[in-house]
Amino acid sequence: MELKYTSSPWRVGSLLDMERMYHIFIRAGDHISIGRIDGYENGMRCGISGHPDRNETIANAAIMTTAPELFEACCDMRITILELMGDMGKPLSLLRGESAIAKVNNLFCELRKVD
Repeated sequence: MELKYTSSPWRVGSLLDMERMYHIFIRAGDHISIGRIDGYENGMRCGISGHPDRNETIANAAIMTTAPELFEACCDMRITILELMGDMGKPLSLLRGESAIAKVNNLFCELRKVD
């Protein structure tokens, strides 16, 4: 099954700074909402620590926004490394890339079962 996702570029649509809480909206184009990243002042939510603070929320949004390009680059690098390495075996970086690609594809298949 082909992995089809909203084409890039994705961008940060807006940062909504509420009282002690942050929402960053990820968009593709002007009207397509991809997701929302939440964060909390000082990483605290309802008195419980460990939640993303403002800076971590912004970093998470930056990674999510580049997800299509990162995934495509990972797939392209896998092909290039396999071509260059031939029968020499797989380096750790290739194994990590293949693991990331498999994780995306497996999650895609799992979530499709929920439909």
